[in-house]
Amino acid sequence: MSQMLIPNTVTEACQMLSSGNRVACAGATNLYVDREKGKYLDRDIVSLHRLKELSGIREEKDGWHIGSLTTFDLIEDVFRGQGSMDALAISIINVAVYMEKEAGRITALTIAIGSAGPTALRAFHTEELLRTWKRPDSEEKWQSLHEEIAIALSEDISPIDDIRATGSYRKTVADNLVLQLVRELWEACEK
Repeated sequence: MSQMLIPNTVTEACQMLSSGNRVACAGATNLYVDREKGKYLDRDIVSLHRLKELSGIREEKDGWHIGSLTTFDLIEDVFRGQGSMDALAISIINVAVYMEKEAGRITALTIAIGSAGPTALRAFHTEELLRTWKRPDSEEKWQSLHEEIAIALSEDISPIDDIRATGSYRKTVADNLVLQLVRELWEACEK
């Protein structure tokens, strides 16, 4: 039977994780689902919830740092999610987009997607695609871009089916959210 271990410092957490058959847990939104599938049944769980130094957002010389325990509420201005169960606040998929542009072209772009794999990931193929586009000037061109985003995202993510949503639905929501956020940012940069 596995145990729940609760360290009080990052050093304690690292020591706990380095000894024995243990896995770190932050938030535990997927732990129940994973254990129902037979994962982690033989492993001790190291809960990180008390480690305040792992939460928060700070700007440093090399960019923004978002701690692994940072809540979605803290980053909601740059973070969009589509949830199925408001009571649990568990996202089916979530997308964050950072964009800089000049003369109608994207000069800097980062797309991060969560709930599409075991950890959040970058959508490198989609970023590369979008860097080649100028801002669409008609609904037909936006639709064409949407179709290309769907193809590029297929190379970036392969969401799984679970009790919250099918992988196919997650993929469709990710396609739509990326297009929505890119369009909003592009239009905001025009003002």
